[in-house]
Amino acid sequence: MSLQLANSNGRACLLRGDRVLDLERRSDGRFSADPMDALARFGELADWAAGLDPVDGDAPLDANQLGPCVPRPQKV
Repeated sequence: MSLQLANSNGRACLLRGDRVLDLERRSDGRFSADPMDALARFGELADWAAGLDPVDGDAPLDANQLGPCVPRPQKV
C-alpha cells in the first residue's frame, strides 16, 4: 500500500481510504503532529506505517480540512 501523507488542520496525518489517521495520536507520540517532522523522518514513518489500517477513532476524510503537505518549504 502506498503512503499518502496529508496535512489535516495543521496536523501530520496519513490517508487510508476515506479515513485520516493522525500520526501523533496513532504512534503514541513517536511522531509529532508537525507535517515537516513527518517529511524529515519519511523513511522511518514508511516502515512504521506499513500495514497500518484505519480504526474507529480515525476521522473521516474532509477535504475542507486539508492543508499543504509541505507547509514550510525550505526552497521555493
